[in-house]
Amino acid sequence: MAVIHSREELYDLVWRTRVRDLVKPFGLSEPTIKKRCSEKDIPLPSARYWTQRDKGNQPPIPHLPPRGPGMDELVSIAPNPQRPVPLYLTEEELLGPVPDPPVFIEPLEDIRQRYLTVVGDPDVPRDLTGPHHKIRALLAEDAERKRLQIERGYAYGSDAPRFESAFERRRLRVLNALMMSTAKAGGLIKIWDHYARSTMLHIHDITMHLHLDDAAVCEKRQERLYSGDPAKTGVLQLDLQRSWDQRTPDACWSDDKGGPMEEKIGAIVAEFFVQAETAYRAFRISENSHRAYRKAAHIEWIAKAKEKAEKERIERTERLQKERIDHLMGMSADHQRAQTIRAFVHSAADTLSPSPQLENWAAWALSVAADLDPISNGQFSATLPNIATTKPG
Repeated sequence: MAVIHSREELYDLVWRTRVRDLVKPFGLSEPTIKKRCSEKDIPLPSARYWTQRDKGNQPPIPHLPPRGPGMDELVSIAPNPQRPVPLYLTEEELLGPVPDPPVFIEPLEDIRQRYLTVVGDPDVPRDLTGPHHKIRALLAEDAERKRLQIERGYAYGSDAPRFESAFERRRLRVLNALMMSTAKAGGLIKIWDHYARSTMLHIHDITMHLHLDDAAVCEKRQERLYSGDPAKTGVLQLDLQRSWDQRTPDACWSDDKGGPMEEKIGAIVAEFFVQAETAYRAFRISENSHRAYRKAAHIEWIAKAKEKAEKERIERTERLQKERIDHLMGMSADHQRAQTIRAFVHSAADTLSPSPQLENWAAWALSVAADLDPISNGQFSATLPNIATTKPG
């Protein structure tokens, strides 16, 4: 199981111990540890800091910055940690008191205003000069498709240029502005396909889905209607949602009376960070609520396990007792048969005249009785200690 630290614990650790000395206990490379600290906004000591420490001085240590929106307070020391980091509880912790729900001090509106200031009111150029490198790659692919189309003199529908229409060019311009502004604020938008329709928003430890398309296409996707092309409206709409397949987006923007999408880039990006923080808080609150459920379920599991163990103990005791009784009855029956044989031998000896044949028969019959009798053949003596010392159950 991966070791989990809080940001503050890891911050204290890297300012007490050189990162290279954490490689072996963490099982991670030095660059990975530094990257993990960078992801959590944990400052790292410089070489000068350690030089001063080695001389016996104590250089100043910078403060740990506050947790950013969507940033997990926990840090998992694992090669590919789950984000946010789920709490792995021991049985003792699980059965202990359920902590109070987490409290988040900073109001969401303060986060919104802070990122409105960071992003500002970015302009959306009327062309795609100097685009984001991902947009540039898509445009280069499109240019190559156009060149092949001209060279061949005809085009296949599957390899025709994808971003020639006015709507698609506008969609790319808006997406480009969102990507540039989000990166400026510390987030990341990734494009996963060649149509710029499968996009993911990453803000610290929170990942969300973005859908930027015609409003009719967005509405059809929400209604789970995947066949046929809807009648395009020309209205650009952006849906943001935590889960790819949820029907109702967590936030939605479109061309409306408030203005076109190009005039809302700053507000949209600020809302990205608010939604990331909202998603993180919901995760931690849900985890806390689920902890009470897990505790109750575990207590119930323990009770059922004890009940099952007690039932098995009783069944085992009853089975052992039955086996003992059956064994006792078997030995008793063998003893009675042996006694019957002995009585028969004595009766024959008293009734018949002595003869060698009678003596031989009597000797044989008594030996059969001795072998059969559990008292004389040692079977009873061997069984007696176990029966006498073993307590039922």
